[in-house]
Amino acid sequence: MVLGSDYDGTLCRGVISEADLEAIRRWRAAGHLFGVISGRGYTSLYHEVSVRNDVPYDFLIGNNGCVIYDGAGKLLANLAGDGAVLAPVVAAIIEAGGYHACISLPEERIMVEYPGATDRGDVT
Repeated sequence: MVLGSDYDGTLCRGVISEADLEAIRRWRAAGHLFGVISGRGYTSLYHEVSVRNDVPYDFLIGNNGCVIYDGAGKLLANLAGDGAVLAPVVAAIIEAGGYHACISLPEERIMVEYPGATDRGDVT
């Protein structure tokens, strides 16, 4: 069996509880796979999971599903687009009244805020 958990606000709600870490250990000891899924890029997700919190895992899925790494840090899949669709997508977001876009790259995410976004009454 395979189980994946979102990171921010789900597995980590400020801190990762020892009870959650122990449940992950028991799950994996029973022969199941566990992974962490996030909108974060691999570098940020790896730091949070491995360095900061010592979460045992078998895979990491980052950039909102665009990249998949195994437990040893080997890139298994990179589903990121080539960027050709960015210009029309950004134009459509602006036209629809959006005020920012997030671009996911294999190692990071880039937040782009449009000029005048902070001047809109509905943006805080």
